[in-house]
Amino acid sequence: MIDLDRIVEDLRAGRCCAAVVAAPERPGAITRIDRALRSLGRDVLHIDLAGARSGAIVASRFVEACLPYLDISELGDLLEAVPTQGRVDIEVLAALVLLPESVAARTGRRVVMIIDGVEAIELTTGIAGLEAMRGALAARERVSYCFVGGPRVSRLFASGSALAEGVHLYGAGPALSGSAGSREPARQARANVIPPARPIPAPDPFAAALLGWAEPPPAPEPAGVADGWRSLLAEEQAVRRFLGDDPEGDDGDEETRLRRWLRRRRRDR
Repeated sequence: MIDLDRIVEDLRAGRCCAAVVAAPERPGAITRIDRALRSLGRDVLHIDLAGARSGAIVASRFVEACLPYLDISELGDLLEAVPTQGRVDIEVLAALVLLPESVAARTGRRVVMIIDGVEAIELTTGIAGLEAMRGALAARERVSYCFVGGPRVSRLFASGSALAEGVHLYGAGPALSGSAGSREPARQARANVIPPARPIPAPDPFAAALLGWAEPPPAPEPAGVADGWRSLLAEEQAVRRFLGDDPEGDDGDEETRLRRWLRRRRRDR
């Protein structure tokens, strides 16, 4: 949705603007702009180029919009140059685009020209017609232009085009503007999108069994001091049973028997 209030403010301040407006919404938007500017003391000229298929039709509609404010005798030479059919001379087109300057000079008030369906100028006159419009925009003094149309308007007035200088473009999103700078935010937005989390698969019991089988056996726990002397005692008893040497029987506790066995080992050495 374009900001009509900002468009009105631009035109009131003497700036030019272009607006991309869908066809069903265009009549209402133009009516609101027209009323707001008239309430601010501006003379508003409205040219409807929708459906114009020849340069002659484009030229005649410029004349029809300005003629009520001018003396027809002042337009003698220009009217004679306007064709009744076919193509229009580029110099004549440039003079017609500047015709609102004559209206401003005659009325003493600033003028706003709303051109609805501005794409028709390119379609009927080509690049030469756009060059004529650029020259008229550069030469204007007391006239502001509001170019209204469909998506093609965003390309006519995109950054770097012949008509872009001094014209504020409204209603053109990143996908329509055709400039690298305007596409960059959309590219960054796509890069910043967080992908959805992938679902965690259910555990596979067969794979879990294989992993458990492949794991190394647990490391043995280190033996304590008590376990050490008990193992020595067991070794001493095994030796005594093998030799049949147990003169003292099982008298004494384990610590006494351990001392005896150690003394015997030292003696045998």
